[in-house]
Amino acid sequence: MESPTAHPHIYTSPEMHNGRPTIRGTGIQVQTIVGCVRVGYSIEEILEGYPLTRAQVYDALSYYYDHKEEVDKYIQANEEALWRAEHRVST
Repeated sequence: MESPTAHPHIYTSPEMHNGRPTIRGTGIQVQTIVGCVRVGYSIEEILEGYPLTRAQVYDALSYYYDHKEEVDKYIQANEEALWRAEHRVST
């Protein structure tokens, strides 16, 4: 079941992506957009690479800045999981 947020293009759902904030109608998580920006992609490049509107991208970034600590935890968990997978380390 979707849980609305104060951001019109963002929702959370325990059944989808473990409750991580996601852009409505796309399956693209907020942390994906944040990651793109962190590595230097411009908004235009993000729009070229993903089936998103400008409003969706900016709303994802707005959500991030309103919930930075929460989203940063998701990003860190993903980075740690990727490192473990690359180095074949179990938890």
